[in-house]
Amino acid sequence: MDFVNAQDLKGLMLDLAQNSFIDIMTDSTILVVDLSKKNTYPKKCVADFINLLCKHFNIDVDVSIEYREQVSTIYKKSVDENIKSKEDMYDSIKDNNIVKDIEDIFDAKIDKDNISKL
Repeated sequence: MDFVNAQDLKGLMLDLAQNSFIDIMTDSTILVVDLSKKNTYPKKCVADFINLLCKHFNIDVDVSIEYREQVSTIYKKSVDENIKSKEDMYDSIKDNNIVKDIEDIFDAKIDKDNISKL
């Protein structure tokens, strides 16, 4: 995450950075990319991103690319945090008597998916 924030990434390269992570081992380095993004990035975009990684992390071995399911990426963590935040907001108001009165008056229920911060 620090690497991504330190770069001036835009467009597809930013998307790649948010949907991948680098696995640096003693004898190899792998760029792990979310499988759902397999056909998203042009070869040049991936190559340029790998060059940035190599410069930043002083990598002097070839970086291979693997596409995997259920990859814990910056993007997925952000989505999970947003979902948790909505759940927390809903939990904080669901038992509020004023909210219950409003629901009764309008014969309505709170839609968790449309909860947002003001």
